[in-house]
Amino acid sequence: MEWKTDLGRDVIPAELRACFGSELHTYLIAAGCCGDGGGSTPDVRFGDEMLCYRHQTCLAGMDITSGEMHTGGLRLIWYMTPDETRFRKHPFRQDFVYRVKGYPLVKEPPLHGFYLGDVWLREITAEKVEHPYLQSVIAKQYPKQVGPAEIHPDVMAQYEPELHEYLIAATHDGSVSAWGWQGFPCDHSIRAQSMGSRGIIDLTTGAQSEALTCVTWYLYDSIQTPDCNSPDFAEDTIYRIKGFPPKKREPSDRLRFTDGVFVREILESNVQNAFLQKLIDGFNTKVTVQSDVLGTLELNKSTNWYSSMVEMLGDRHLVIVNGGGDGFAECLKTAETIVSEIETWDRFFRGYIAENLLERADEMYQNHLECEEKEPHPLTADVFRENLNFEDMEILADGSYRVLYILSPALFDDDLPFVQLTGTIAGGVQESEIDYS
Repeated sequence: MEWKTDLGRDVIPAELRACFGSELHTYLIAAGCCGDGGGSTPDVRFGDEMLCYRHQTCLAGMDITSGEMHTGGLRLIWYMTPDETRFRKHPFRQDFVYRVKGYPLVKEPPLHGFYLGDVWLREITAEKVEHPYLQSVIAKQYPKQVGPAEIHPDVMAQYEPELHEYLIAATHDGSVSAWGWQGFPCDHSIRAQSMGSRGIIDLTTGAQSEALTCVTWYLYDSIQTPDCNSPDFAEDTIYRIKGFPPKKREPSDRLRFTDGVFVREILESNVQNAFLQKLIDGFNTKVTVQSDVLGTLELNKSTNWYSSMVEMLGDRHLVIVNGGGDGFAECLKTAETIVSEIETWDRFFRGYIAENLLERADEMYQNHLECEEKEPHPLTADVFRENLNFEDMEILADGSYRVLYILSPALFDDDLPFVQLTGTIAGGVQESEIDYS
């Protein structure tokens, strides 16, 4: 993927600038798993501010401009003001090869307090660069053990005992869950995490599936624990992993989370596989539905929900429609019915809330006034009704609606309660609640 990212200061103090060459060089670097860091250079000022730096230590790199190889590591550095370090994210992924531009270091600094790297980084011009040598340097990080070596027997009982090899097409962004194990007589800091895959091939049995599949691993909560390995799965990437296949799950009060394949090792990344690549490409193809009332709804393939921002009640509000199963047409019809008559439905919802949730709302309101040391006064039904702000609406798989209102800041300042109603067009409101988010 081609892109361009300028980093940090293009102007730095003359003494610091003199430590670097004047010609921009192009480098390929293996970002690796060496982490990153940063801090301030106490004796160096940039205008009225103290100069700060960020750095990335790479596993290896090559200077394309000069032909020089850096096989013993390469440190990139860029300079920023304190505000910039606060708001700019670190740009490097651990297991990518990048093409960058920067000024090479030519001499050591003349003053104490300067902090230098091998290259003053100015731009990142490409990521996921194909380079066999640098990719092999990164690959030496694998096989990568995932999570604690020993898992509680109650968890292992949920999985087959034989390790299988899999190819997975990772398309979900990051972890989708993290649950503590308070129910287990073991280390309570152990947690479960899971990420999604659009498809999976069991290399041990030959079975393959294009259904959404989760892979799960267990790790310690503390990043100081040596066994804390949280695999960094990249989106739209095919991985080869080792893991235990799941058994059929029985309900258990003691097991708070198990899902999909239990990952033990990541063996390889950026694997080429036509079947899984087709699933990834299909996943990234936009799917939309056109509605005369709701406009264009776009499908989120990770959740199987269609959504659209719809103009109603004087503002744009999110409408979500479940896209699973054969009932989508009826769900869409329900959303269109409510939105096309939203003023009538809004009056109905507000009236229901004011009539059925006033007592609980007034209790919350009095607690708020007391905490803010304000004079207590009752919350009337009219004031309650008028200070409800419509937020969004979901149509669930069974055709029922769920609408969300947020209380006005005029009543509750910053900590705003929400009201949620669930029901059907024919049967009215069936569930209601008011609480703090």
